[in-house]
Amino acid sequence: MGYTKDTIKGVTWVGGFRIFTRIFSFVKLAVLARLLSPNEFGSFGLALLVLTLVETITQSGISVFLIQERKNVFKYINSAYFLSVIRGLLIFLFLYLSAFFIAGFFGSLSSVKLIQLISIVALIRGFSNPARVIYLKNLEFRKEIYFSTVVFLVDS
Repeated sequence: MGYTKDTIKGVTWVGGFRIFTRIFSFVKLAVLARLLSPNEFGSFGLALLVLTLVETITQSGISVFLIQERKNVFKYINSAYFLSVIRGLLIFLFLYLSAFFIAGFFGSLSSVKLIQLISIVALIRGFSNPARVIYLKNLEFRKEIYFSTVVFLVDS
């Protein structure tokens, strides 16, 4: 019975954050669709698709490990941060150097520069602090949502 109150708080914070991000993302896409031509919007969508695909494929699972680890996780934080930076750098290099081939595969050579530009996002995301999983581990969803909201707004 001790986790009931924490569970309700957590569901409220996470649910509210999901609703906020979905609404904000929809508005962001509507503004982009209005500002960009259909061809530019398609190129932007292609670049986002490639970035998301590569980031999803290369997920390491370190955050899940840190959340599930019963011992003190602070001794793993530096290693997790180092791996996150290396992963971001590798994704950046892969996307930047293979942008021409990726755009050619999709038949959209106008997307080359955009893919190279959006590869910088992966590099910046690599510097995200893995210590934030401590909030999730300790069921401090409010702090994690505040942090995630700032990251989401900057990313947007």
